[in-house]
Amino acid sequence: MFSQFRNATHSYTQLLKLTREKLFNWINVKVYWIDDENGWFNSQVSTRKAKKRECELILEEVVSKAWEKFDDFKPGTNFDAWIFKFADLTLKAYFRKIKTDRTKYQSLEK
Repeated sequence: MFSQFRNATHSYTQLLKLTREKLFNWINVKVYWIDDENGWFNSQVSTRKAKKRECELILEEVVSKAWEKFDDFKPGTNFDAWIFKFADLTLKAYFRKIKTDRTKYQSLEK
């Protein structure tokens, strides 16, 4: 049992090393794009350093969720596509939360 866990950990780590930078850059682009288009983050994440930290937190959540489901990953399939699906779903949930928080904040201002 322990060797299976060690092998899974090693496989996940190796695959993630190849993908992590691409994944971070993709998240970063999405966060900056949504900020430019909608101004959603202007009030919540105002500096470049804060936005970078926010992207790192999202990335860590994606990595954690993917690790929890790594048993579902089928070797030989496209790991990038698999983990980017987690990133996409995590970002959608994150943007919904930001939008909801922003709406709540605006209603309190009135």
